Amino acid sequence: IVVIRKGENPKEALDRIHEKVKDLNDNILPRGVKIDTFYDRTDLMDFATETVLHNLAEGIILVTLIVFIFMADWRTTLTVSIIIPLSLLFAFICMRIKGMSANLLSMGAVDFGIIIDGAVVMVEGLFVALDHRAKEVGMEKFNKLAKLGLFKQKGTEMGKALFFSKLIIITCLITIFAFQKLEGNMFSQLAYTL
Repeated sequence: IVVIRKGENPKEALDRIHEKVKDLNDNILPRGVKIDTFYDRTDLMDFATETVLHNLAEGIILVTLIVFIFMADWRTTLTVSIIIPLSLLFAFICMRIKGMSANLLSMGAVDFGIIIDGAVVMVEGLFVALDHRAKEVGMEKFNKLAKLGLFKQKGTEMGKALFFSKLIIITCLITIFAFQKLEGNMFSQLAYTL
């Protein structure tokens, strides 16, 4: 029985075990004697990884479709949809720095609603501000205006509200980090990823 050490990467450990068993069977054990695997977690890990990737892809497609239905504009949908892979990339980088693996519990924290709600609010707010400005000055003059100042002003206003809404969610997760023993090991990964 081979038991993985705490904090090790299961995929890398299994690959090293397979190499060592092959070396033992080919070079060390006497002829006619070989180590045969009774239970190998590689299939389970591959299945779990495939499930997570499938669910992530399905979630991205579904969220993008729903955003398109409700916003009815391909530009806003594209802008919001770009946030999803960037957020996931940032989460994976932070998990790697922390030494966490992308397992089912940590991936369970990936909530597309929380990822994109800030982006939806920001993009929709900017488009509403642009629409109001276009109606104020007329479309011909609006097309000639520089819009960066408007983006900065409205983005700053909405950014404060979005920051504090995310801060409230993060504050609620702090209690999970106080868990001890097994539940602390399990749910702290979920809270950290979120």
